[in-house]
Amino acid sequence: MFTALSLRLIGVCSIALAAIEFALVLERFCAAIFKSYKFSFDGVSPIILSRETVFSFFVVAVLFLFACIYGASISTERAPFSAKLFRMSIVLNAIAVIIVTLLLVSPLARLST
Repeated sequence: MFTALSLRLIGVCSIALAAIEFALVLERFCAAIFKSYKFSFDGVSPIILSRETVFSFFVVAVLFLFACIYGASISTERAPFSAKLFRMSIVLNAIAVIIVTLLLVSPLARLST
């Protein structure tokens, strides 16, 4: 079904998508830290995250996670290097989800109404 070369290309694409997702989340996290620093960490002025954007992020993150787990499981025996790429994508995806969750439970960010 998948050749070793196609699994490698899919693995490279998955790591690129995970890096983009992580960079976007890290940018919002830095914006929240900067805004809190600007207002002396008062907790009264968090950044506002759109409810639809956060919901879409979690849906896409879960779908991407399942796709990477599937890719890692089928490439373990055929292309071990691709399995490592998929595992790195899983780690970056999980870190991005943890950062967004921590932003939402902390006073740094809140959802729009």
